[in-house]
Amino acid sequence: MVRIATGAVAALLACGMTMCPSWAQDVQAPSAGTATATAADAILLTVFLRHDQSRPLAELNRQLAKQGFYRAFPPAGMEVVSWNVVMGIGQVIVLRLPASRLREVNRVLEDTAWGAYRTEFYPTYDYRTIGLSEHEKAQ
Repeated sequence: MVRIATGAVAALLACGMTMCPSWAQDVQAPSAGTATATAADAILLTVFLRHDQSRPLAELNRQLAKQGFYRAFPPAGMEVVSWNVVMGIGQVIVLRLPASRLREVNRVLEDTAWGAYRTEFYPTYDYRTIGLSEHEKAQ
């Protein structure tokens, strides 16, 4: 029973990320936030921009320019931790941002990257200090 409830919650959360019926999209785009990440509310967001390999790079770049991708992404106040090109995949970007601005970055990518890229998102949090501390305790 708990598993079903957890699955239902996950489905409802996914619904907010544009995978549900059209009524879920009737909400206005979020306004640009000004909050910057603090240690208390920071998340890391790994974004995969998988390029459309059926189209030449020049065509993809024209579409990105037309849609204003580089003007809008990354939104102001979001830290770019890394931004790499992965051959055969596309671009992999890691952002640090306040959790409250997750919807904003999603919307920017929907408006400016779709068509040239298929997007994937992996929200995470920084575990480095805790993991290394646990490692040292175990020695």
